Amino acid sequence: MQIDAARSGDAMVHGFSHYRLRIHPHRIAGVRPRDAVGDNGDLRWAARAELKAIGLPAPVRRLLEE
Repeated sequence: MQIDAARSGDAMVHGFSHYRLRIHPHRIAGVRPRDAVGDNGDLRWAARAELKAIGLPAPVRRLLEE
């Protein structure tokens, strides 16, 4: 896969009841997603405007909203 640009984001910590999750995001530009997601026909890409209606884990939602 070729990409136009990538950069590391700031680490993010999310606390759960029994553990803490530390995420080190990498933002990648210039990648066109495939028409399908993996080999599962029930999965699909979602437009940014659709994200509020999708049940996402809190740390994933925070990353996408930044």
